[in-house]
Order: sequence, then C-alpha cells, then structure tokens
Amino acid sequence: DWEENLAIITANRTKGDDLVITHLGDCLWKEKNEVAAAHSCYLVAELNIDPYSESARLCLIGADHLKCPRTFASPEAIQRTEVYEYTKVLGNSQYILLPFQPYKLIYAYMLAEVGRLADSLRYCQASMKVLKASGRAPELEAWKQLFSSLEDRIRTHQQGGYGTNLAPAKLVGKLFTSLDKSISRMMGTPSATLPPVPQGSVGDKETYSAPAAAKFVNSQSLMTMSSLTASPSVHSITEMAENSGGAGRKIAHNRSVSEPDFGKTPKQGARSDNTQSSASGSRFGWISSTLQKTMGFVSKSRQ
Repeated sequence: DWEENLAIITANRTKGDDLVITHLGDCLWKEKNEVAAAHSCYLVAELNIDPYSESARLCLIGADHLKCPRTFASPEAIQRTEVYEYTKVLGNSQYILLPFQPYKLIYAYMLAEVGRLADSLRYCQASMKVLKASGRAPELEAWKQLFSSLEDRIRTHQQGGYGTNLAPAKLVGKLFTSLDKSISRMMGTPSATLPPVPQGSVGDKETYSAPAAAKFVNSQSLMTMSSLTASPSVHSITEMAENSGGAGRKIAHNRSVSEPDFGKTPKQGARSDNTQSSASGSRFGWISSTLQKTMGFVSKSRQ
C-alpha cells in the first residue's frame, strides 16, 4: 500500500517528512526491488538527479543503475528523465539539469544508429544550445566537443560521406597532379595535364593503355624509323641478282648512276652496298627498339 501511504504523507506535509518519504523509497528498492516505486518517492521528496555513482539514488528515472550499471541507460529511462526535465523548465525557464546532459549524447547516438539522422542532428543542436548557456566548466567543454563531433559526422554523412572525397582514384589523381606541378615549377616548364586515372582500385594488376597523344607520338616515331630503315625489297632484289648470276646482266646498285665506280666490280659494289644497308638497318632498328622501350617506360611511369 505504498501509493496510499505516500498520498497521505504528501497531503499532510510536516517538517522532516522528506526523510520519511526517502526512507520509504529505499525500502521499496532494497526489499521489494521496485525501482519505479522508489524513484517516485524520491521525486516527491524532491531529491536531485545525481551523476552516476554507487551512492547515487537517482540517475535516470526508472533505471536500476546499481543492478545494471552497463545497461541502465535505456531509451525509455532517458525519455522519462527528459519529461521530468521539461516539467522543471516549464516552472523555471533557466533550469538546466546538468547531470542529465551526457545521457542526451547517448540518446543522440541511439537516434543516429536507427536512422533518425535529422532528429539526432536537431537533438545535438538543442543540447549544444543548453550547454553554451551553462558556463565554461571543464566537463561542459568536453560535452560540447563530443556533441560537436557527432554533429559534424552526421552532416558529413548527409552530404555523401567521407568516401566521395577520399576515393582512391581521386587521391591518386591529386597526388600525380601535385607532383607534376612541383617538378614543372622546379624545372621552370609549364605543367602538362596528366591523363585521368582509370576507375577502380589502385592495386589492380590491369594494364593501363597509354593516352592518345602518346600513341600518336609512337606511331610517328615508328613511321620515321621505318622510312630511315633500308627497305627489304632492296635486299631481295640484290639477292635475286646474285642468285641469277647472269654474266651479261647488270646488278642494281644502291647508289646513283652518275656516281663513279672507283675500280670496283659490280659484284663487289653490290656486296658492299648490301653490307652498308644491313648495317644501317640494324643500327636504326636498335634505335627504334630503344625508343619504343623508352616510350613504354614513360607510359608505365605516367600510369
């Protein structure tokens, strides 16, 4: 019959009845394990909500912080305590329940975890407004920083998350652009625009094709080298003339008609011309292969 006894004591207030009501709440909690009844007695006795400790009677309304120290901060207990705070603010607009502010941070995290990001953001803003009007105590500054951190994380998530600006392709592209600008600034030359980095992970073992400009340069260099290299038809014609071995046939020389012979026989001239053309062809072929390897290395380094 604790409700009737509490109603009678409250209707006939006398000096020291607060201690009696508090003792009634202690008995209900310890002997009957009725946390809600005990907290009702504490509220009628106008006990304050205290920070968490083993000696505290009231941390969150309806929550057993002594029996369940790790799980007592439930959404229902926080909401009940928030209703109590609201009733106090209605009586006094300057009232601030400071021990309750850390539990508001927990409740803001709960809202964010279940997807109520807009509500969590507004809850953080309202709590920050209360804390800014509460002074500059060290614990208040720590709570402000925690609320501000959660607010920034929610805003970043609503704007697309951290991954949009920290994608691997964008990071690598920015890195190569900065390196190219730094090298160009050191050498005093205008920086060239780098090709876009292909989408996907940086560690993929996929071959990256060279840009169109590099392909055009390679094709031009190959055309030039092929024009400088002796044509294979010259060798084939010379070999055909040697194999035919006609006594009265003239062998095609790789020189002009007006050039003097200097006493060489046609066969000796053909052999010397063939040797020179093969030597020049091998020389230019080596240069062409070296240039191709260099361009391939530059393309890989660009990648």
